[in-house]
Amino acid sequence: MKQFIAPLILLIALSIGCKKGDFTQQGPMEFGFTGLPDTAVLKQVDTIYIPIQVHYVVGQKEKISLQISGLPTSAGAAFSKEVDTPSFNTTIRLVTNHTPLGMYKISVTASSSRNSMSGSFWILVKPNPVNPARVLTGSYTENGPCAVSGNMHNSVTISEALPAFNKIKIAGLWSGNPATTLDADVDPIAQTISIPEQTASSATFSGYGTYSNGQILVKYKVVLNFLTDSCQTTLTK
Repeated sequence: MKQFIAPLILLIALSIGCKKGDFTQQGPMEFGFTGLPDTAVLKQVDTIYIPIQVHYVVGQKEKISLQISGLPTSAGAAFSKEVDTPSFNTTIRLVTNHTPLGMYKISVTASSSRNSMSGSFWILVKPNPVNPARVLTGSYTENGPCAVSGNMHNSVTISEALPAFNKIKIAGLWSGNPATTLDADVDPIAQTISIPEQTASSATFSGYGTYSNGQILVKYKVVLNFLTDSCQTTLTK
């Protein structure tokens, strides 16, 4: 009789142990994430990055997927890691492209095959600051003497060098050719422009100037093959 009871007890113990282990493996995974801000602030044309952490809590581990919803018009989002097994880190990349101003509630959802959870935050879309270089944009007439070329009477166009601030593009200086385009830096406090040495239309340009009341006084040098020209001209709107 003893010989029969001992194997029976062992069989029951193994059966209980197996059932307990099976139950633990079959339990749905619980997880969570942290790092979402209360409010993220973006300009109408902007890109920001929000790091978040996905945490494993308990249950049978499996992959989860992340999704984001509620984005406004002309805005996009992506995760640096969209599918993985917790715990892991990922980053939300938010991009706006002339997005309408306002507050928007954004939802982030994490889903496994048997469980899901979500969190939310707000994004505030604010206007882009005005580029100080914008005041210089427009059509100009260039007048003034050059040492070699004589008096200039050219049409010159100035535009913003977007997306950079305090930078402009000057087209048509010296040659009158709109394809001859120069980059220049703007100092809005001193009201000066600087043309760093650069090549355009096979010529090398450099110079500087001052601006006020719709006029730009500019001194510049042009080197073309064996010719060097020095100019001191006025650009008038």
